Amino acid sequence: MITAPIGGRLVARFGAKATLVIAAVLAGAGFTMLAVLHAATWEVIVGAMIVNTAVTFGYAALPALLIAHVEPADTGIANSVNSIARSVGMSLGTAFVVTMMTRNALPGPVPLPREAQYVTVFLVGAGLAAIAAAVVAWALPRARPVHLTVAEVEADDVLGAAGLEVPATR
Repeated sequence: MITAPIGGRLVARFGAKATLVIAAVLAGAGFTMLAVLHAATWEVIVGAMIVNTAVTFGYAALPALLIAHVEPADTGIANSVNSIARSVGMSLGTAFVVTMMTRNALPGPVPLPREAQYVTVFLVGAGLAAIAAAVVAWALPRARPVHLTVAEVEADDVLGAAGLEVPATR
C-alpha cells in the first residue's frame, strides 16, 4: 500500500520501461539480500519489503507498457495475455519453490527445508530478475512519443465523443 503509488509516480516521471528496469533491479537486490543476509528477522523483513516493492513497481509499469506498444484496439487482448502470462508465471514459480522446499528436507516429526534450499530459491530469483532487467533494458523498444497539435487532440476528442474512429497515426 505504501510503495504502489510510488510506482505510478515513477511511470509518470521516467516512463514504463525505466520503471520496469528499476523493478527488476530492485527484485534482484532484494533476492540477493535474502540469499546473503537471513540470520536476523529484520534482514528477512527488509529483503521481503524490497522484493514486494519491486513487484508493485512492475505491476505499475506493465499496463503502461502495453498501452504504449499496442494499437488502441488491441489493448484488451494485450491485457488478457499479460494476465494469463502472470498467472502461468506465478504457477511455475510456486511449483519451483514448493519443489525446492520439499526435496531433501531435514528429518524429524515435521520435515523442514534446509537453509541451502532457501538460498537456492533466492539466488534463482536474483538471477531471473537480472535477466529480466537486461531483456527489458536492451530488447524492449522505446515507446515512440506522440506529438499532436492542439487541433489534432481536439479533433480526436470530437471524433471519439461522436463514436467515430480516431486515426491511429498521423
